[in-house]
Amino acid sequence: MQKIKNKIKSQNQIKKLLYNNIPIKVVDLPRIKVDINLVLSKIEQMIPYHLLSGYVDEINFGNFDFFKKNNFNAFYDKENKIIFIRSEEQDNNIDLFDDLVHEISHAIEDKYNKQIFLDGKINAEFIHKRLKLKYSLMLRYGNQIPSHKFMLTKYNKEIDDLFHKIVGYEKMKMYTKNIFPSAYAPTSVSEYWAEGFEKYCLGEKEDLFRMCPQLFNKIDLLFKGENNEDYKKYT
Repeated sequence: MQKIKNKIKSQNQIKKLLYNNIPIKVVDLPRIKVDINLVLSKIEQMIPYHLLSGYVDEINFGNFDFFKKNNFNAFYDKENKIIFIRSEEQDNNIDLFDDLVHEISHAIEDKYNKQIFLDGKINAEFIHKRLKLKYSLMLRYGNQIPSHKFMLTKYNKEIDDLFHKIVGYEKMKMYTKNIFPSAYAPTSVSEYWAEGFEKYCLGEKEDLFRMCPQLFNKIDLLFKGENNEDYKKYT
């Protein structure tokens, strides 16, 4: 991590502020079709600052080595409260908006973890959907299904490999349609939260409410603000 910090410090090309408070540092520029300022402005309009305040201290753009090693496009460093965005994988403004909202949602998840998960409603909804998915997958993949792992809510590599490498996300889209917010959402309850949050911010609220009512209610509760009594219960 220190090596990455040194690179950011020495090669930072552009410095902006999100919400006039969070530094945006660009080591490697995204593709020419990406307008960082436009996307940042949309984030400010869409997500109230108080939801992430204190949990995102910096956002860094770059083609860092850990992205290639782990094969992902964005990452929220919970310990240091930093969001990293892989510049070379941002093909357009929608890609960048999706990645930023997704990682911001993980910061919000960290900040309001008790309010989101303590009553068990999202976990129960997630497991119920996981089991429906398991029975569908068993018809095709049978003995390749680690059945006992489907009751886990946290990330599990065997489950991730099943979805990503054995089934593949293109086929997962078919299996998860009208059950999960996306093909990636069954990976863990944390990704279920993040993918639902993305869908909410993209204006697909009716679909999310119909498909995942408990998840929708938790996200909607946060957006209603601090005057809501349920919001204040665990904060």
